[in-house]
Amino acid sequence: MQVDYIDTAQTPLSSFPLISHVVQMGYSFPITAIDGQPRMAGGVDIDHVKKLLDEMQI
Repeated sequence: MQVDYIDTAQTPLSSFPLISHVVQMGYSFPITAIDGQPRMAGGVDIDHVKKLLDEMQI
């Protein structure tokens, strides 16, 4: 498993079209993506992240 932090002040949001689309839809940072798919927005709830990972069997 790999975890990446992307600072959109340093890397253009246009480099991440799916995340850019989520933000344009009105969701707020931080955006948490799992396996390339946006799964959470507006905060990081570690218990919820663990649940999502368990469900995906990652």
